[in-house]
Amino acid sequence: MTRLNPLPPSMRERERWVVFRVIMEGDDPLPLNKAVNTIWKACMENFGTVGCAKFMLWVPSNLYDEKKRAGIIRCTSKTVENLRFALSTIKEVDGKPAVFHVLGVSGTIKRAKKKFLEKVLKQTAVTHDE
Repeated sequence: MTRLNPLPPSMRERERWVVFRVIMEGDDPLPLNKAVNTIWKACMENFGTVGCAKFMLWVPSNLYDEKKRAGIIRCTSKTVENLRFALSTIKEVDGKPAVFHVLGVSGTIKRAKKKFLEKVLKQTAVTHDE
């Protein structure tokens, strides 16, 4: 049986990691599936099916905090600005007013976690304690 070879690294699409936070009223947690559905809906409304397919979106479930409403999205390097635009058009989540705030973009998941995600998780923990 012949096995297909994967694409060599030089031919693969470069990926970027976008760190985001959802700002909403109240302290209700935002489930991952609602956040992902909202992101996909915004992308589909603005860019259509073919445009969304080019994004190659992925939200790792282990890198999303439902209580803090912050997470990381993977996309291609060519579609970062389009994703940022799509996130900026989101005005509500599940009927409640909401804003998706992009905290930063990184080329590696390790740096995205260290530079952006850990800071926002610590900041929100401090503000709730006071």
